Amino acid sequence: MADRFRIENIALLVVRFVFILVAAGLGVQMVRSIEEQPVWVLWLIFAGVLLLGLATVGADMAFRHKRLDVISAVYFGVIIGMFLTYVLRLALIPVVPEGRLFDRIVLVLGMCICYACISVLLQTKDDFRFIIPYVEFSKEVKGFKPFILDTSVVIDGRIADVVETEVLDSQLIMPRFVIHELQGIADSSDRLRRSRGRRGLDILNRLRKNSNVDLQIYDHEDP
Repeated sequence: MADRFRIENIALLVVRFVFILVAAGLGVQMVRSIEEQPVWVLWLIFAGVLLLGLATVGADMAFRHKRLDVISAVYFGVIIGMFLTYVLRLALIPVVPEGRLFDRIVLVLGMCICYACISVLLQTKDDFRFIIPYVEFSKEVKGFKPFILDTSVVIDGRIADVVETEVLDSQLIMPRFVIHELQGIADSSDRLRRSRGRRGLDILNRLRKNSNVDLQIYDHEDP
């Protein structure tokens, strides 16, 4: 497993390096296509394109553990936004004369539409469905099955230490009634039970704040 992770890291480094080179090449091509501009403007354009590539790689490195449903929502939000922008552009052609102003209007409206589509899909990804081919924003569980946390495991606390080592790559599922049990124990009149309940709630907060943990609260009442 360690060898596999090492190979994946090397491959990611190569891909990121090639991406930065491509961004630099695009910057050079943009500079060459621009005429009658001061040298500092050309350097500014090149630096802007290169910084955009570096920012993209930096964002990818900052968010190491991506959730498939979030990525899918962003992807389909961009596609839907671009399609709606294209339709809006066709509708504006008879009204607004084509030119720089027209292109800027379409660009601003397109950015707003894409943002709105991504925002809506991110907020409704758990219950919003398309017909074909995209069925729903849910991650198909492959390989390791998700772990269901009970009250004793959370109070024990070692699960938080395990996930912080990033060894555990499975989804964690906590039924809603477990949270209710922890809150009940934390409000107990017995000092020992109250201490255990508060410890469990602290562990739950650690899991929620850990960006590397895929923690899902399952709304199911205890039979």
